[in-house]
Amino acid sequence: MSRLPGKMALSNFQITEQSPQGQLVRAARRAEYIPVYYLESVRGIGRALGFDAASDPTRREALNRARDTGQPTATDPLTLIQDIKHEGGFVVFLPIYKPGLPHNSLQERRLNLQGYVSGAFRIPDMMNNALKGAKMEDIEIRLYDAGGEKKNVCYMSIGQRTASHRICRSKRTNGQPRSRESFRSR
Repeated sequence: MSRLPGKMALSNFQITEQSPQGQLVRAARRAEYIPVYYLESVRGIGRALGFDAASDPTRREALNRARDTGQPTATDPLTLIQDIKHEGGFVVFLPIYKPGLPHNSLQERRLNLQGYVSGAFRIPDMMNNALKGAKMEDIEIRLYDAGGEKKNVCYMSIGQRTASHRICRSKRTNGQPRSRESFRSR
């Protein structure tokens, strides 16, 4: 049994991280963890429960930016832990500060951080829902991640064919995930 915030206990709860092969394994020892304690998933098998978001450099960068600015912050495109199709998505983190304590300065925000609320979004699901009912025969849509040096295609729809961008999480170049475009027709 693990003791969790709010006195909620789960048997077999463990803090995990992704191995270089993409498997969830027990997290290595470190000073700080930011695990997923609560999960409400429309789809998926609860794989994200216990995942240490700070163990991944892309997520950690967004967590730190959210904490330091006090603003909701999205990750760069990545593969979601619960996304078994590896279609690509992103996570938005909203910092939560200790009640009644100030969080006006950078130092106060860092000192008084209590945790985060997050939302995971699958890019193909978002786009397909946004375009539901639209007549797409003569429309081409490309959604790019313009946050990095290179514009990566996150979603593409050409006529009736839809494609999504995948992020390869197993290989890294200079600390950044290498990506490949992998398209599927609907």
